[in-house]
Amino acid sequence: MYAELFYLLTVFMGVLLCWLWFVDYKLNYPERIGPKIGSILDLSDFDTIDSLEQHNKKEEQLYLFVSVDCFQCKEMLSRIQRDYLKYQDFVTIAAVGEKSDIAEWKTSQNYDFPIICINFEQLQNEFNITIFPFAVKIKDLKVEEKSISYEQYLEEFETVGLIT
Repeated sequence: MYAELFYLLTVFMGVLLCWLWFVDYKLNYPERIGPKIGSILDLSDFDTIDSLEQHNKKEEQLYLFVSVDCFQCKEMLSRIQRDYLKYQDFVTIAAVGEKSDIAEWKTSQNYDFPIICINFEQLQNEFNITIFPFAVKIKDLKVEEKSISYEQYLEEFETVGLIT
């Protein structure tokens, strides 16, 4: 009898611990991915397609990390492309993959904006980004906010008059 009770208690505790871990993991997932708030995010050493000289003039920036195979990324990039002149001083696109593949993808999609190229291992190891699209808002190169969504940042820039 005690063995059965001990077994049931052990199983119950195991299930409870798994459930608590799962809930904690899901609730804190956004904090676990991406660079840490307050850390430096400088992408100036990475390869680019086209020039970023005119880019990054503002102290507040929005870095959008995308994958060439991501459906949600394609929707987001269509919006950026449509209003590129409006976003060009604030938004930087970083795509995952080899430079030649990204250049071919950029040409096939008719994107006008410059793109930073970064490989997945580097993105995962240095910036802890594993899902796309992923947005990081920085100010003076320090991570201020991060999110799986990007729209609130574009709307915020527009609301405070940074984008007209």
